[in-house]
This record gives sequence, C-alpha cells and structure tokens, in this order.
Amino acid sequence: MSEKDAAYIIRQILSAITYCHSKGVVHRDIKPENILIELITVDGSINIKLIDFGAALFFTANSKITETLGTPYYIAPEVLLGNYTEKCDVWSIGVILFILLSGNAPFNGTTDEEIMSSVKRGVFSFKSRIWHNISPEAKDLVRKMLVFRPSERISAVDAFSHPWIQSKQYCTLPEEKTQELLKNIGNFHVILYTI
Repeated sequence: MSEKDAAYIIRQILSAITYCHSKGVVHRDIKPENILIELITVDGSINIKLIDFGAALFFTANSKITETLGTPYYIAPEVLLGNYTEKCDVWSIGVILFILLSGNAPFNGTTDEEIMSSVKRGVFSFKSRIWHNISPEAKDLVRKMLVFRPSERISAVDAFSHPWIQSKQYCTLPEEKTQELLKNIGNFHVILYTI
C-alpha cells in the first residue's frame, strides 16, 4: 500500500478516535475487524467507519483503567499491565499503520502468549527491506504512536495533526486496490483477549 493510501485510511480512523476521546470515550479494541471500508463512488472514494464499541467505556482526564482486554496483535503494553488511559487506542492505530505500510505486524509470535510477550517488550524495528522505501515522516508517526510509555505517546489529536497525515492530499483508491486492501486487512483476523 502506498503511503498516501495508508495516510488516507489512518487519517479517518484518527478522526473518529479524536472525536471519541474528546467525548470521553475510549474504544479499547481497535483492530481491522472493527474498521469498515465503505466504497462510496465509482471513482474509488471510500469512507472508513469504526465499529464495535462493545469494549468501549467512558473515561475522565487523568483516570486509569484497570480491566485487561483487547486483541493480542493490537493491545497496548499498559493494558496488559492493567493500568492505562485512552492512549491505548493510539497504540492500536499505530500497529495498524505499521501493518498497512509494511504488510507485517510489529509484534509477532506463534501463539497469543508469544504475541503478548512481544507487546510487553514493546520493541519493534524498521529493519526489513520494505521500510527502506518508507518516508522518514511516516516512520516518525509510527514511532510516536508506538511509544512504550503512554505518558510519552502522542495523543490522537496530535497524531491527526502530524505533518505526515496532513501532507497527504485526498485520494481515491481504484476498486481493485480497495479489494486488495480488504483482503490484506482480513489476513489479520484475531480474537478478543480478556484476562
């Protein structure tokens, strides 16, 4: 997927989460299965819709959430520790951005336990060859979204305002590219994990 296409999609997800956070709602289970892509016109214009607010809750500024739930590939490390804020959503979107740009998850394993162990370490890299063609600005946003310490992680509103997101002009995706995108995102089917 091109950076322009990835930015177009992530911008819409960030817009939805910025709105949710401004209303005191944390989603807590952002993953590809909870993102609908609606093809609107023949020219390939798409709208992204964030769904499944079954795990969502209301939060207040400076409050901590303790219930541990989420989906292994997308869960933030602080969620696994049972002490987190709305910034867990930013982490999940950062994982999705990483996948859109590289085709791989930043935290891997062959079992849910291995994946969550990798998430708890919070170490990812841009060493694969695919990242050689990704702009420094895109990598900067990924780094800021996947910061291990939530207090140092970018907020949803600041991620939405990031120069990489804002510099990408409106684009349309050809229908065949939209179908390929749906197939690729569908490859990351995972289940909700609760402790």
